[in-house]
Amino acid sequence: MRRASRNGLTAICATLADTLMTLILVVSLVAAATAAIVGFGIGSLLTPLLALRYDMALAVALVSVPHAVATALRCWRLRRDINWQVLARFGLLSAAGLVSSKSEGRRLIQGGGVRLDGEKVESVDLTIDPPADPRILQVGKRKWLRLEKESQA
Repeated sequence: MRRASRNGLTAICATLADTLMTLILVVSLVAAATAAIVGFGIGSLLTPLLALRYDMALAVALVSVPHAVATALRCWRLRRDINWQVLARFGLLSAAGLVSSKSEGRRLIQGGGVRLDGEKVESVDLTIDPPADPRILQVGKRKWLRLEKESQA
């Protein structure tokens, strides 16, 4: 009798887990559709639901993945309309994910930790026009970004 109740409890837990995963999938699709139209919704809808199954820190980390994908897709779609001077002025390093904030980028530049094509960037007010040839931006020892102008097809 005791074994039968344990198997029944295992079956109920498995059914609940399957139901939660199905709910997460459905809410993910709704969140994606909402975000595509109004620009937000992924974190608002998914974070609380994922927190039911996972630790809050992991839930937030999991939600960051669709945010990164959505941002990359928006940048790709709008790539012809990016004003490079404004982007550089308001934090190319931050926008590219190479630093967590513009102030961190400023500190790295002042400390000599940012290089453009191998040469130390001296000014925090450096603007980079769309390059004719690819250029390499290095932040610290391990972060690199290739800058190039999109060809007009």
